[in-house]
Amino acid sequence: MLALMVTLWSTIFRLAAVPRRTATAVRGLKDFRNSHRHLSPAQCPSYQNYGAGGAAMAIALLGTASMVALDPTFATEAGVRQTWAGNSGSSGGSDGGGGGGGGCGG
Repeated sequence: MLALMVTLWSTIFRLAAVPRRTATAVRGLKDFRNSHRHLSPAQCPSYQNYGAGGAAMAIALLGTASMVALDPTFATEAGVRQTWAGNSGSSGGSDGGGGGGGGCGG
């Protein structure tokens, strides 16, 4: 019984210590973001040119600021907040209200 308890606690401890992302995964994600930086809201991408796949990739890689740039009205109604630190414009007030658009002519 004691051996079972030690094994159980050892397993729990090892599983809790596993990193959420490996160093290789962090590097890969960084490289993937760099190769798709043209989709960054700071670059004012034309989502009509990149299509739904490009818009989805931008949101997945660069955060919800891409969704705000893509459709500010939808993002406001959905309660989406910008999570991308490179924001060049303002998409709304602190109350979540939309309006002004970003720095890309919105």
